Amino acid sequence: MSTIRTLSVFFPAYNEEDNIVDTVSKAIDVLKSLNFSDYEVIVVDDGSADNTAAAVQNMVAKNSKIRLIRHSRNRGYGATLKTGFSSAKFNWIAFTDSDGQFDFREINKFLINVPDYQVVAGYRKKRSDSKFRRMMAFLLRVWDTILFGLNLKDVDCGFKLINKSVINKIFPLVTESAITETEMMVKIHRSGFPIKQIGVTHHSRTEGIQTGGNYQVIFKAIIESLKLFLHLNPLFLILTVILLTAAFLRLYRIRDYIVFLGDEGRDALVWHGMVEKGEFTFLGPTASVGGFYLGPIYYYLALPFYFIFRDPVGPAIFVALLGVATVWLVYFVTKNLFGKISGLFASGIYAVSSLIVRYSRASWNPNPVPFFSLLGVYLAATGAKEKKWWKLIGAGICLGILWQLHYLTLIMTPILLIIIFIYSNIEGLTFNRTIRQVFLLLIGWTIGFFPFLAFEIYHNFPNTRTVLEFVSRPNGSVFNWELLGLFRSVLRNTNRLTFTIFSWQNGLVTTITTLIWALGGSLLVIFHKKDLQKKFLLRQSLLWWFWIGITIFSLYQGSISDYYFG
Repeated sequence: MSTIRTLSVFFPAYNEEDNIVDTVSKAIDVLKSLNFSDYEVIVVDDGSADNTAAAVQNMVAKNSKIRLIRHSRNRGYGATLKTGFSSAKFNWIAFTDSDGQFDFREINKFLINVPDYQVVAGYRKKRSDSKFRRMMAFLLRVWDTILFGLNLKDVDCGFKLINKSVINKIFPLVTESAITETEMMVKIHRSGFPIKQIGVTHHSRTEGIQTGGNYQVIFKAIIESLKLFLHLNPLFLILTVILLTAAFLRLYRIRDYIVFLGDEGRDALVWHGMVEKGEFTFLGPTASVGGFYLGPIYYYLALPFYFIFRDPVGPAIFVALLGVATVWLVYFVTKNLFGKISGLFASGIYAVSSLIVRYSRASWNPNPVPFFSLLGVYLAATGAKEKKWWKLIGAGICLGILWQLHYLTLIMTPILLIIIFIYSNIEGLTFNRTIRQVFLLLIGWTIGFFPFLAFEIYHNFPNTRTVLEFVSRPNGSVFNWELLGLFRSVLRNTNRLTFTIFSWQNGLVTTITTLIWALGGSLLVIFHKKDLQKKFLLRQSLLWWFWIGITIFSLYQGSISDYYFG
């Protein structure tokens, strides 16, 4: 049962002399039957060149509930919406098109959802439009999803009921074209108001000419949607500059830096055999220590680029583009944790860091590690928190890929498991639910690790045995467990990480910077207010990732190359 006692209804109108009287009359009949204590009907004439205004004026003279508001010139559909909302005097406002394509009797479907919803939006169950207009509606939905993250069934359906408090929250609107409804719904969505969608009947137009399918209207809507995107995302231009800078630094004269010897030459021969001879492999390159093989996943990830270019520069371009994607991922994760400014700062540093750039310009199997590591941690943390199975499987796939790129990525295994167990403990999950999440991670790992896993199973695990022999050598030279030495090594490696990112030559400046970001950042995460629990827990996950990684690097007695920190 609706609690609404008063209602404002307005009709945007442009050259609707053949429809407006019938449309308004039917609306008046419906409003009378609903027994409102008061109501009003407003017609917003958008500079019509026909007799629309005169027809409405005749109705105004006979009924004080009807009002006419005229634009001196044709300003666009969005302008009529803004005028209608601004002119309405009651707290609940409904609007619908003046061409008679909607049945105003269906307003009952909207009213019964009050007060549970402040916004009720209609969607056309079956559009009585031309194929062209239906196609444009589909493209608009895709466009809105891509640009604004808005996924409504029918964003521009001209039949809606909205509380005035919502309008006050989202005003002012900056557009005046057909895209204004999109702006309105995007701002409503971003303001946190739930939107109830109601299916309505859509009738064919019997009189007058539609203007919504006009190419000039469509072009103006596209331009205004881009302006709206920039208005709602003012920092987007900065992010674009960062990404373009990252792409330039990684792709400029990339061929000049390819070395056709060593690893790149070996990998090029493998791709040549796969493309030209059909010699597909289940083994990757040998690791630099231990005498065991890595997985073949890097060969398959870069294979499409070698196939396109038929040249070793193709895989190098793959690495460069993945490096640019990593810059965006750094922005995305940091933005979700600390805000857009922090995201821009972090992605900007990552985009221009000399170490990162150097290893993003060459075809080498460890170079995709940063992307899959960060993606894996993010998916594991958010998947465990939100209990989304596909994210946990995605984290497992990332882990399976990482195992094949470099042997030290094995450290990601305890990191992801710790993240899942921390979230399970905080969320109060039962042991069985926790094991289920670990099992989803294992499923993903099996998918990501499958090519190499198939080889291992078929050949009785030769590489697995080699790795176990390597880490359990009797002379104990793989890891150093001496506590004081570990502490010193942690400090040294943390300081080295700062140096490799910023390339600062002054040791004191490097040390001070390390203390600020490593210790200060850790304290910020540990003592941060837990009101935004999702962000807090994700920050803790990144903190675990950092300190566990640094600690294992510090335990390891082998050579630590600069790219391990990239």
